[in-house]
Amino acid sequence: MKTLVKSCCLLGAVLLGLNAETLRAQSFVTCGAVSTNVGAQLKFVNGAGYASSSGYFHPLTFQRFTNHFTGAGGSFRYCSTNLLFQALSVKTNPATAAAFGAYLGCKILSVAGPAGGVFSFWESSAGWPTYQFPVGGVYDPARSMIEVGNIEAGAGTPGGDTFGSIPGRRFSVDKAGEYLVTFQLYDLSKNNPTSTNAPVQIASDPLTIKFATTVDLATTRFVKTNNVVTMAFKQSGLTNLYVEAATDLAGSWTPVAGPFTNAPVGTNLTTMTFTNDPAVANIFYRLHGATP
Repeated sequence: MKTLVKSCCLLGAVLLGLNAETLRAQSFVTCGAVSTNVGAQLKFVNGAGYASSSGYFHPLTFQRFTNHFTGAGGSFRYCSTNLLFQALSVKTNPATAAAFGAYLGCKILSVAGPAGGVFSFWESSAGWPTYQFPVGGVYDPARSMIEVGNIEAGAGTPGGDTFGSIPGRRFSVDKAGEYLVTFQLYDLSKNNPTSTNAPVQIASDPLTIKFATTVDLATTRFVKTNNVVTMAFKQSGLTNLYVEAATDLAGSWTPVAGPFTNAPVGTNLTTMTFTNDPAVANIFYRLHGATP
């Protein structure tokens, strides 16, 4: 009798209890103003699409990266480099950019999330967090401002274009869950033509963005040869996983592999083979998480 092998790729709610979303390409929160007039208010130009009220959330994926605390071996965090704040150029976006001479910065006002969690911002190529924001904390103004304008390209100089976009930055959290982070734009320049040592434009309205932790976990391949199945899957750095099998989706699941002693991440796959009873007509497989 032939064995029909079906796959069921599941991550049990007991593992993380989190929503998941397909990872997006680079996302830009564009930063400008309601006009280039002196004293006009700064604005998150496309902020409505990123606001927590829109239903958007930005995924923070469980992954390994190297930092100065852990050395070459790296450490595991939930993080993302896919969200970038970008100051629009006055030359190419005259209707929505901030005024010439402005120098945009984005301050983190508040962080809500799991008790004891810490939301962190990392500058490009930084070996440790540039700023850290404990959930529910009160933050030092000098340690909570992300500079968005590119001063090396002239942003912030009298008459300089406000454009700025610095790749390689990342956000991370150290605890699974959902985080509501509130940002606000400021003009950090002192280039107001009518008032000494004053900014050209005033602060924006706040923007709250939801960040949610997730894992890049998936069964990527099944190959059946006679009664032997080869299964490849992304493990996403997790060791507390089991491969389970069942002959009926409504029946009981039996572990056939796991938990694991190592945890490939990124594009690395775990590959396993299983031999099935030829008398069984249907076999289902799934990935299932155990309580850490």
